[in-house]
Amino acid sequence: MVKKKDCNADTFVRITNQHIYDKLCEVEVKVNYTNGTVKQHTKIIWALGSAMIIIVGWLIQSIL
Repeated sequence: MVKKKDCNADTFVRITNQHIYDKLCEVEVKVNYTNGTVKQHTKIIWALGSAMIIIVGWLIQSIL
């Protein structure tokens, strides 16, 4: 019978709870950064949309 080759023997890395915790902290920082930029972009889009509505309303008012 042929012995199976262990493909992951060379790439095995010992993972500890500290490694998992460190990775979770990195992910949390990235999520907080992403959420902050998404909130900022949402506010900018709402502000620009409101400004456009005001400008269009002003133009229509000045034409009439």
